[in-house]
Amino acid sequence: MDPAAARLTFLLSLGALPLGCTAGDDAASDASATTGAATSSTTGGATTTESSGDVTGESDATEGAAGPCEARQAKLQGCFPNLYPDVSESVERCELEILRSGEVLGQACADALAAAEGCYAALSCDELSMSTDACDAANVTVDEACAPIPGPTCVDYGETVAMCDASASAEHSAELCQYWISDLEIEFGDECGDAVEDYFACLSGLSCAEADEPGACGGLEGIPCGD
Repeated sequence: MDPAAARLTFLLSLGALPLGCTAGDDAASDASATTGAATSSTTGGATTTESSGDVTGESDATEGAAGPCEARQAKLQGCFPNLYPDVSESVERCELEILRSGEVLGQACADALAAAEGCYAALSCDELSMSTDACDAANVTVDEACAPIPGPTCVDYGETVAMCDASASAEHSAELCQYWISDLEIEFGDECGDAVEDYFACLSGLSCAEADEPGACGGLEGIPCGD
C-alpha cells in the first residue's frame, strides 16, 4: 500500500469516522468526543475494573519513571497487574501520539497531553478503579489546545458527514479531517497534503450513496504520496 494511504488508513482507524457517509455506520457512532486522532488513547478516562482482586494497594511503581506516559502506565501496572502485565507497547504508543500531536497541532497540545497523562499517573489506585473527575480540567485543556482549526474543505466535509449520518458531529468530523491533512503534509510534504485535501473535497461533492462506494474519488490508493 502507498505509504500515505497506509498512514491515512491508520489515522482513520484512530479517528473512528468513515471516509464516506454511510448512515448508521458503527465506527461513526462510536467516535470519541476527544478532539484529534492523536488524542484518542492518551486522554482516556480513569481505568475501571470489575474485579476487586485486580486492584492492589498503593504502588510506588511510578518512581523514577522517565516521563508522564511511562508514569501513568507504571501506575496502572502497579495497581492492576493482572490487567496490565506488559505496558511497554502502551508507553511507546502514548509517547508517539504526544510527539506527533506536537508536530501537527503545536507544542501547547503536546504539553496538555503530557499533563493529562501526569494527572492520571498521580491518582491513587482507588481513584483509578472508579469514575473520577479529578482530571477533567486536564482533559478540557487538551480539548482546547489540540483542536485543529478546519479550513473550508474540511468544514464542507464535516457538514457532509453529518448530513449523511445523524449520529456524527460536523464539527468533530471537520477537525479530524484537518488533522489528517496536516499530519500527512508534515509526513510526506505539501503535495501530499494538497492531494489529501482534494480527496476530502471530492468526497464532499458526492451524494451519500456515491461517497459510500468502494474507490470513491479514487480511494486511498489514489493519493500520490510517499515513495
